[in-house]
Amino acid sequence: MPAALVASSFTLHSKTDYSVTMLSRRGFQDKPQWPTRTTSLLRRRVVQVQLPDELLIHILCFLNLRDLLRCRLANRRVYTVINNSLTLQFRIELSHAALLQFSQPVTGKTSHSTTLQRLDLLRKLQFSWRNLAWRSRKTIPLGQPYPLYELSSGIFITAARRAGVAKPHKLIFQELPSLDNHSNISRATIDCGIPTSQVCIDVSQDLLVLLEEGHQNTGLLRQGHKLSFRVHLRSLANNTLHPAARRQVLEYEWTSSWTSYTFVMQIMGHSLGILFSSGVLGDSDFERFVVWDWRTGAMRGMVFMPGSRYDSFTFISPDTFVIPCARTETINVFLFRPTPPPGIPDRGPSIHHLCALKLPALNPTTGYKYINVTCQSQPTPDPPAHAYYAAPHTIPRPKSKLFAQDQANGIVQFTASVSRHARTVDLLIITHRKALMSFVTSSQDALGDPLTEPWESYPMMPAKTWGPDIGFKEWRAVSRCMLSQFTYLANSNWRSQVFGYRVAQLVRNPAETTNATVAPVSLARAGHIRVLDFNPLFVKRPPLFPEDYHHIIQSTVTRRMVTDVGIIPKGEIWVENIESSLPYYEVTTREAFPLAGIMMDEERLIGLRTASPGSPDLVALDVFVI
Repeated sequence: MPAALVASSFTLHSKTDYSVTMLSRRGFQDKPQWPTRTTSLLRRRVVQVQLPDELLIHILCFLNLRDLLRCRLANRRVYTVINNSLTLQFRIELSHAALLQFSQPVTGKTSHSTTLQRLDLLRKLQFSWRNLAWRSRKTIPLGQPYPLYELSSGIFITAARRAGVAKPHKLIFQELPSLDNHSNISRATIDCGIPTSQVCIDVSQDLLVLLEEGHQNTGLLRQGHKLSFRVHLRSLANNTLHPAARRQVLEYEWTSSWTSYTFVMQIMGHSLGILFSSGVLGDSDFERFVVWDWRTGAMRGMVFMPGSRYDSFTFISPDTFVIPCARTETINVFLFRPTPPPGIPDRGPSIHHLCALKLPALNPTTGYKYINVTCQSQPTPDPPAHAYYAAPHTIPRPKSKLFAQDQANGIVQFTASVSRHARTVDLLIITHRKALMSFVTSSQDALGDPLTEPWESYPMMPAKTWGPDIGFKEWRAVSRCMLSQFTYLANSNWRSQVFGYRVAQLVRNPAETTNATVAPVSLARAGHIRVLDFNPLFVKRPPLFPEDYHHIIQSTVTRRMVTDVGIIPKGEIWVENIESSLPYYEVTTREAFPLAGIMMDEERLIGLRTASPGSPDLVALDVFVI
């Protein structure tokens, strides 16, 4: 029901709830009388119909946030009904927080006690994120250190290897503290039975993916060396073949002259993407990205660009993904072509390079180059798999969540490392998925119908064009660029983590920051936790409330709202000023923590501890429950 229609029906008569005009009343008469030119409907009597508050609330529940807020301006009664309704207030708070409800949806039939409890929990959660006021903190030792790890739905997975074996055969599932469970956390170990090079899980689909290498990684150059990989699809419930997968193992192999490589895996819906990267700039015979439909076992497509190097990728929709490339200085958007209907021949490859977004241009006279570009985003989760929660198994079960981030409208983070000699500078670019998807739509319109016309070229968008100059409904900006302070971490993924609309960072005190290329050991093991919130509804709304000005809160964090245009000046590194204006809210702890990195999920900040500075092996976690 459009907001204008609802609002107009409220404002026909200020002293009534609903008024039916003369035209409506005459519809019930035996002999209709149509007005002439001199007849005025305003002079005739009207039929007044008063709706109960319960029915009015039920109708308003069908409106989105913008229309619901507009209806408050209709008249005093509607304003009072909306402000006094727990159901409507909960919907408003949920929308402002950019959250979804995972369990029972709140409607007019939901009990007031349940709605009140949820509203109170939601407001406390938002207060904690606004002020980094965690409710508990716990340090969890991880035992045998190993750089392989994964975080999903409150479960942290690490690996353990046997003595004398290079690759781990066991996975350790560590439950993290939560709002419901602070102390009674569990840990379980499963034997994979295979040497595991990479692991990826999707709790919502009860999916455990293990990557097995077909040979030992010696790092030596061999002409015509055959690389073989096996992807195992298992159930999290019992470590057996996943019931929805037709094939237990997916196999992939090719011939290359390089055997030192890294992997990045990500799951989104039915798509399983694996990026194989040599980590050597210019070794184009190795870089490739493969996507399977893990349920059917069929390969959806492969991306291989000669002369390019891939460092990471991320899905932004079930049929769209992004691969940044340092060599071409671009952020590349790819799309799966739709399957043609019967009778129409398939034209072109299954994956098409839709568009390329240029990174800020470097100064050609100073010798700086992009050495790697990574991206990170949280894939959109599906509803939780009830079979996983009900099945008997020994590994920790994720707790059923009441709220979940609206990942479809979340953000994507790109980290571009620029280097010359011994100096390295990291440029962070934050943008919304909606912005990237808008480029997909515009590129599709320019390329034409993929079922009738082959897509042979893709548009190249300069950084100044796709960054600050393109606007859409919510705001006139699509990106925010900033420089990262931590350039010496052992794992580049530890610098900054994205979840939903938020970015968690570990930063040094600006007063301690110098132009030195190597930071002191004391600084390398101490950083301030910072969270940036890019939710446009949160930024537009007055973010601070009276309880946020408590003296204890003000003494523990610093806060600011950034809405102006940010400028990274041109000069030694960049040939032009880098301007960006995506607004965000920033909160930073005054206390410095001895951490090597930071991670984040729906209700936690996870600090990473290593045995020594620069080591990639994790030895403990500091869990801050928000």
